[in-house]
Amino acid sequence: KKLTATILTAVMATNLAITPVFAETTVIHYNGNQAKVTETQKIDIEFSDVKQGEWYYEPVMELAGKGLVGGTTKPVNGVGTYEPNKAMTRAEFATILVGYLYPEELKAYDGQYKSYWYSGVYGVAIDTGLIKTSEFSEAAMNEGTSRQEMALMLVRAMEAMDIDTTEMVDSAVIPDFNQIDSYYKDYVRVVYAKQLVGGMDAKGTFAPKYTMNRAQAATVLNKLTDPSIRIDMSAKDNAADGSVHYDPSNGATQSANGTSYKEGAQHSQPKAGDTVIKADGTKVVLQNGYGGVLGAGQGVDIWTNVVYPSGLVAKDGGIAPDYSTLVKDPRSGEMHSEKEWQKIESASFPSGLKGDYDGEVYNTFWKWDAKEINPATGKATGYWVWIGADYRGK
Repeated sequence: KKLTATILTAVMATNLAITPVFAETTVIHYNGNQAKVTETQKIDIEFSDVKQGEWYYEPVMELAGKGLVGGTTKPVNGVGTYEPNKAMTRAEFATILVGYLYPEELKAYDGQYKSYWYSGVYGVAIDTGLIKTSEFSEAAMNEGTSRQEMALMLVRAMEAMDIDTTEMVDSAVIPDFNQIDSYYKDYVRVVYAKQLVGGMDAKGTFAPKYTMNRAQAATVLNKLTDPSIRIDMSAKDNAADGSVHYDPSNGATQSANGTSYKEGAQHSQPKAGDTVIKADGTKVVLQNGYGGVLGAGQGVDIWTNVVYPSGLVAKDGGIAPDYSTLVKDPRSGEMHSEKEWQKIESASFPSGLKGDYDGEVYNTFWKWDAKEINPATGKATGYWVWIGADYRGK
């Protein structure tokens, strides 16, 4: 399919806080009366909430440059917002796919559907088989997209692109495969095989009912449109050196290309690509995890005995380079600064995902606390509890 530069400003957005992207675009947005306004112009896409160094910077920037995404707010002095941590709705996800695959068909629907801003997108998605009415009603499209639903739409999109979708990974590769609803299991196995997604933690947990945010969606969609950046995520230990590779919150995997050292040994300030060797011999290649924090969710202590240029040595309770206190989490073994823990807590929260039983651990940092169990369904009503580091007030 030929890519057209269509930026849907009222739906999904891309932002560059440092380097602007210039694109000849058709900008579609909505005024205060929800009337659609279409403009064709050469715009400078810049966003205040996506910074260089964030794990989602590159994919968001790439999609903006391709004209597939725009800002969530009307730019002020050329600067808008992307809201990377906001939940990605089914409608927003479908909008990007429809705009990429079926731009001409979408034009034909223009103005025919008035119920929702995405009614035209929904009509095209149904007509082309991207989704089915039995799967999502039009009203339900405004709800968050789970990772298993994302897999379904991605596979349908690949089929529209004439990509072979018969290859599937072995279900054993996905440790929480049994938590995937039966309807979606084959779709998930395909997106793993096609290297579009991987696990959410060092164990390779897929988290099928986790609600994707806009940063995560940008990463996956960028891989769909650019096969050259896909990484083999079909196995947890897929590096020649046995290093653990995973997809914490961004879909990006980094190879070992830095310093190698034993956990707890003296070393210089850690960086992405360094290899940490745990006591049991497991090798972990550091990458930016939850909230863009280096090593978040990888289960290793990357700061103890770091030697600063001043000669001071980092330790639990010491000062981090960001001038906040280093705090070690005894459960996961990770140590991060207070400011980093704040980012991790926000980014790792299982938004939209409910637990099934008391004490269920969703990821490295959250556990389900059930108030009661419904005997009819066996399901629990409760809330997620932070079980990461006790960093507040340190």
